[in-house]
Amino acid sequence: MQTILLNITQWLTQHQLPCLVKSTIGVACPSCGLQRSAIALLQGQWWQSVQYYPALIPIIVWLLLVVVNQRWAVVQQQLLLKYGLLFIFSIIILSYIYKLTF
Repeated sequence: MQTILLNITQWLTQHQLPCLVKSTIGVACPSCGLQRSAIALLQGQWWQSVQYYPALIPIIVWLLLVVVNQRWAVVQQQLLLKYGLLFIFSIIILSYIYKLTF
């Protein structure tokens, strides 16, 4: 299992897509760092993943909650979608402002 994960992370590292916004305009987009964050997360580097893209882990948790909720209806669907996405978009906007400022 570990060698499969290692092969996947090596392949992902070698095949990262360039950010079209950053290469065209010269300014990072709100999703810059997502690929590096996912690779760091697959390698078990949690803190590095958060530094690259702080919203990735909340996005994964939210997606898992949506899937679980679809199956077992644990939480009211509209609340989960509404407040989960509000939380995730807040993280994206705040981290993007921080990235542009510092």
